[in-house]
Amino acid sequence: MRRFQSVSRLQRDSRSREASRYQGNGALYRRDLQGPNILPKILRSYQNWIFNLPIKNLQNQGSLEVGMIEPSQEQRVLLDNLKRDVKEKVAPVAAETDRKGTFNWDIASLFWDLGLLQIMLPEEYGGWPQNPSFTMCLAIEEIAKACAASALLLIIQAVGSYPLIFSGNDAQKKKYFKMLSQKRNLIGYLVTEPGAGSDVRAIATTAKRSGKNYILNGRKTFATNGSVAGLYTVLTKTGEKEFSFFIVERNFPGISIGRIEDKCGFRGSNTAEVI
Repeated sequence: MRRFQSVSRLQRDSRSREASRYQGNGALYRRDLQGPNILPKILRSYQNWIFNLPIKNLQNQGSLEVGMIEPSQEQRVLLDNLKRDVKEKVAPVAAETDRKGTFNWDIASLFWDLGLLQIMLPEEYGGWPQNPSFTMCLAIEEIAKACAASALLLIIQAVGSYPLIFSGNDAQKKKYFKMLSQKRNLIGYLVTEPGAGSDVRAIATTAKRSGKNYILNGRKTFATNGSVAGLYTVLTKTGEKEFSFFIVERNFPGISIGRIEDKCGFRGSNTAEVI
């Protein structure tokens, strides 16, 4: 096991009675993340968010009500621009990128220019003001028609940001939302390990106190954006039945990149070990 950079001491947030919640400059922590319900509150928040969509109810012969999602005018404009750029800039290089298995930074820059990698962030950081989840799904679908690996960029940027979006304190959000928007850092979501995939309870990465800080030790595998991200949200074990997310910057001492996977598909998407 290798050592991750220590992060700042966590402080108890007395406002939370439901779950003991600790916050600091580098950590997102909930003591109730146990067993199979590893991310209960994050997922509930996301569920409420994603289903808060504009629904047009249709009546089917008076017996069945069907929900249909209608894109807004703003979303249609975004899709029109995206379709043009995908046709002109993504599709022509998709096959070559897949053959070479290399990460295409030009595509990432294009998506930042279009505001796609900021969709799930608050509006003041470039996020979509209304129905961001639906907007992201529309964009992913359009990109995936030409290049599935490129579409994965939007998914991981969102998933990696969720622990920060839903559980970060104000100081963390102010610092790291800027990294994800203005400074254009990709993010990695580090959960999977050599001995833990769908069985998240089996993770072996630990976070232990070291004075005012925490030291993270572990190896994460199959990390999308692993070797190209500037920021990671890392799931660790902080007790026998306690799990914590930590925000870890790529330039922290102690972090190294292991094997970069040579995959059968999605080869334009970076997948690597983070140690």
